[in-house]
Amino acid sequence: MKKVFILIILSLSISNVFASGIEVLNAYTYESVPNAKSAGVFMEIKNNTNNDEYIVDITSNVSKVVEVHNHIKVDGMMQMVKVDDFDIPAKSSKLLQRGGYHIMLMDLNKPLKAGDTIELNFKFSNDEVVTVNDIKVERRK
Repeated sequence: MKKVFILIILSLSISNVFASGIEVLNAYTYESVPNAKSAGVFMEIKNNTNNDEYIVDITSNVSKVVEVHNHIKVDGMMQMVKVDDFDIPAKSSKLLQRGGYHIMLMDLNKPLKAGDTIELNFKFSNDEVVTVNDIKVERRK
């Protein structure tokens, strides 16, 4: 009986580990054009928690400034604007893609070259830190 109870507790613990937290999926960026000082990064952020979460901070190994941006229409013109409160609702995900929400790397340390990888470190409102250290730099299409 004790073995069965222990197995049930272990299986519940393991399933909670994999079903909790925040995931950053399919992140990528493009090689930078000559003399560019910024680049966009695109991904899906999945919130597996029961609470709405917010990005508190983002850092990178390739730029001095990292921000969430969005494209919006202002007076008939599309503009890219910084987003201060980027939330990911409980049990859902948000897609960061070209023409919408995305991460901006600003004041790049050096040009991004196809085949390289970069790192992003996210801090969320639940104090969870997610490091993605294998973001592929792709050739521009």
